[in-house]
Amino acid sequence: MTGPDQIAEVFGIFHDGTITAGLKPGSPHELVVEIEYLAERISEDFERFTIRLNGLEAARFLPWVDEDSAAASVITDFSEILGMDLEILSAAVRDATVIVTCNQSMPRYGYSGGFLEITADGCQVFDEAGLERSLEELRKLADDYWSDWQARKTQAQQAGAANRDNAGDCSQDL
Repeated sequence: MTGPDQIAEVFGIFHDGTITAGLKPGSPHELVVEIEYLAERISEDFERFTIRLNGLEAARFLPWVDEDSAAASVITDFSEILGMDLEILSAAVRDATVIVTCNQSMPRYGYSGGFLEITADGCQVFDEAGLERSLEELRKLADDYWSDWQARKTQAQQAGAANRDNAGDCSQDL
């Protein structure tokens, strides 16, 4: 995958995933994203993917400042960024920079999230078996998951409505 638009799409596909680990700056730069609901669609034992950032020029995290906290500094240490267990909310592109909006739930940091900014030439995504996954494969995994999720939601809503209808019928008998 090349360019910021495709990198942002990868992060968007990994919505609700958590960046849990990675390597220090050097070659290659890798992020491990825990996202079991997609990984297990490849193999029921899988829980994560690895994103290898190619041609990484810059990575920094701009924290949101919580109301009762002091101002937080921008974090540029790649290993520190990777240790924050950032939950991916969304991703977009501004100029040539990928902006990943993240939650962060560890109170010791004094902020609840922020923006992970990445400038890179491209990325590769690998499953736990080390097989590279194309953007098309990732799109299909996500599309299939969300289609299944919507079908389960609709089914649950219909079952709930049927239960309410049955409960109403019972109350008329009283």
